[in-house]
Amino acid sequence: MNDPRILLNDPNTTAAQLAEIAGSHPELAAQIAQHPNCYPALRDWAGQQVARMQAAAPQQPAAPAQPTAPARPAQPVVPGQTAQPTYPQQPAAPAQPQYQGQPAQPQYGAQPTQPQFAGQPGQPQFGGQPGQQQFGQPGQPGGYGQQPGYTQGYGSAPAVPKKKTGLIVGIAAGAVLVIGGGTIGAVALSGGFGGAGGAGSPQAAVTNLFDSAKSADVMGSIGAIAPSEAELFADTFAELSKIKGEGDARSYDEIMKELQDAMQIEIADVAMTEEEIAEEIVRVTLTDWTVTIDGDEEKIADLMTELTSASMREQMEQFGYTESEIDEMLESQRAEVIEEMDFPQTMTAEDFRAESGADLSVVSVKEDGQWYVSALMTFADVGFQQSPDWDESKLGEKVLEPTKYDTPEDAAVGLAEALESADFEAITKSLSLPERRVLSIYGPLSADMLEGGSGPSFDPTDFSSEIVDGKGRITIDALGIDGAGLIEGLCFTPADGYSEKMCLDDIPVLEKLGIADVDLIAVEENGGWLVAPLGTLGDATSIIAKNFVVYYNEGRMDELTAGF
Repeated sequence: MNDPRILLNDPNTTAAQLAEIAGSHPELAAQIAQHPNCYPALRDWAGQQVARMQAAAPQQPAAPAQPTAPARPAQPVVPGQTAQPTYPQQPAAPAQPQYQGQPAQPQYGAQPTQPQFAGQPGQPQFGGQPGQQQFGQPGQPGGYGQQPGYTQGYGSAPAVPKKKTGLIVGIAAGAVLVIGGGTIGAVALSGGFGGAGGAGSPQAAVTNLFDSAKSADVMGSIGAIAPSEAELFADTFAELSKIKGEGDARSYDEIMKELQDAMQIEIADVAMTEEEIAEEIVRVTLTDWTVTIDGDEEKIADLMTELTSASMREQMEQFGYTESEIDEMLESQRAEVIEEMDFPQTMTAEDFRAESGADLSVVSVKEDGQWYVSALMTFADVGFQQSPDWDESKLGEKVLEPTKYDTPEDAAVGLAEALESADFEAITKSLSLPERRVLSIYGPLSADMLEGGSGPSFDPTDFSSEIVDGKGRITIDALGIDGAGLIEGLCFTPADGYSEKMCLDDIPVLEKLGIADVDLIAVEENGGWLVAPLGTLGDATSIIAKNFVVYYNEGRMDELTAGF
């Protein structure tokens, strides 16, 4: 995570980032609550956190004490409830530890006058001071999606105007290129795979993707994504498509299909060039294009609100909000969605260059004689082009042929031996196609870091496996890591002789989500077995998603998170 003080100075920092800062830096509660995107429940927690620090101030030693770990946000004050107690003013606590290069942290205790947000009434104070508004009360200034001019107590940041081009970039990137999880998820939500297949050239693969995006043909879109990558997370998205609210609420599957019909995407004036990166791998650069997004703003906002309302209601109810307050939040969110859309919106290749400093590019790969767009290779190519160490001459020339192992457990042992040797080529050859292709081409740029080094020492390396539905499911019976400890299944015993054995399935929420069923996955390629790290991740997320959906749809989320 970036320096939290920088994030707190940025009015574009999201509510999720604020929550993450709260978990890691509770001592910044006062600044978190002042942020325009601080949501009511987090603001309640911040008020309580600062009140605790104020109350504890006289007992603190001269040296700063370790910050108190954040508790679950306190219940907000709602109509009909007793107001929060008033806390007396306390002497200033010792200054909090400073981050290098940052201005001094404001003192807690005797609160100085707080800076005002543009257009807001007087800034509420912590501690329930007389005449001040309590955190969590209806009518609290600020809220979801507001971006007023913003000033922090330890530095100023000018108001940042909203940029509509940000939305069009996001929509264009998702709808036009349909790269990665967005496409796979949309296809899974539509009922499965089975697109039109690959293309006869690198540019034709990208054109297929464009044509599918224009008509919202997600089945055609998946046909343009490399098959070795497309199915990695198919089961996960298929499971998540079954999520629905209580009672007669519709599933995500039904809502997403209607959402696709409510949007229109036009792609015109497309011009492309291509450059061979390596054998059967081509970078397609889009030098000219125009994307126009249009649709029924009210309908789209209704559908997007429907997608999120069930989970948002449940969360807010747990925090003690009334039904009318939740309705108000949802309506505010809906209004913001409509404001952000402002259809029709158009973006061109020139706009994209001005935003990013480069042309949009996509990597096409050849699999089984046909050309497809590769999500992984596209991400890797863009990332390495932006790296200061980028050197085109160091790229690999072709995808390395795999080492063929007779059984899934042999593949696991082979990968362990390759890691021990610190042999980059041997490691690459022990992996399934998606990972092997990326490392074969872009790995040589950083492979020299392994030269002359040594990898971890494994002893023992005992694995067992079974083949289920074409996948090799590998169990780690015993994997000793020299100097670290021993892995047995989902358990890890540290080598220090003092720490206790730790098992993932001993964590209640993970146990309920089916973590015990997670295995290391191997796949079969050309008559041999290879370890599939991304396949393992995809399989694990599908198991967790399947169990999560059951708890969610049955209204048992409190049972799932009990003790968490």
